[in-house]
Amino acid sequence: MQSDHLRVGVGIFGTGAVGHLLAFLTFQQAKLAVVMWGRDGLAKEAKDFIYHEHRYQIELSEPQQVDIKLYFVAVKSYALASCLQQYLPTIPRGSRVIILGNGYLEEELKTIRQSLADYHLVKGMVTWGIRWDQSGAYRLSGQGEIYWGHQQERQAVEDLLFDKLSTFGLRWSEQICTLRKVKWFFNTTLNSLCGYYHLAKNADALSFHEQELSQLATEVYVLAGELWPGELPSFAELWRQLVKLIEKTAENENSMAADRRLHRKTEHAHLSGLVYFAKDPENYPLLTKIHAALNSGANEVLGKTD
Repeated sequence: MQSDHLRVGVGIFGTGAVGHLLAFLTFQQAKLAVVMWGRDGLAKEAKDFIYHEHRYQIELSEPQQVDIKLYFVAVKSYALASCLQQYLPTIPRGSRVIILGNGYLEEELKTIRQSLADYHLVKGMVTWGIRWDQSGAYRLSGQGEIYWGHQQERQAVEDLLFDKLSTFGLRWSEQICTLRKVKWFFNTTLNSLCGYYHLAKNADALSFHEQELSQLATEVYVLAGELWPGELPSFAELWRQLVKLIEKTAENENSMAADRRLHRKTEHAHLSGLVYFAKDPENYPLLTKIHAALNSGANEVLGKTD
């Protein structure tokens, strides 16, 4: 079958919340075909998605039915390397692959780029809140953005997506590396504290642990300055944004707290774990203590070291 008889679409590796957000936006809003893969291979069905109290169904396609112009990787940071190793060799060389993962990913990507160098790996980020609804669907909540970018020219399908999905916060940014580091600051501060205390809501971090939140934010900011000198805005500005983020997501259960409650592996190694990249981790007592506790908890649940 010739490519001009195929539907134009995207491929998504990851069948969790972010993967379903991408599938919903691509299929329902941009009217492109979607192919999804999970840990066990090709996904045959997608979960429904709720947006503004309307329930949408997502129709998935078979790979042979779609001219895939762009690939997304939407998996937890600890699963990134295994996902790329599993799936990159199965897609055309030279494909553009947008990686939407939290935390510091460079060590994994450095290895992948060396062993699978014929692919264009582009880092991105998602700030949308997505949660699992009791009705058996994913639900989009609050407000958010999806960013990615690099120095190369955009492809036609990327321009189409940015045009069709601008109201959903889809943005191109050549400053994506800085934006990801800012998000790392937020995630490392808020998620680590919420995970450590098993907080039921994001608001609890500010309401009941403001002093520790402030100390942890300070340590995370100093660590960021050690790792990436001069790349972040001022601490005062980031603290203001962090407080605003907590207020905006006050009723949300923090993702790391939810993972710990459900005895799932967390992304702590790619967040608080960066303390071990510091010249002297002892300069970060609260961050070190929290990371050690999160790491010990993960090992206890999973029965293995991180």
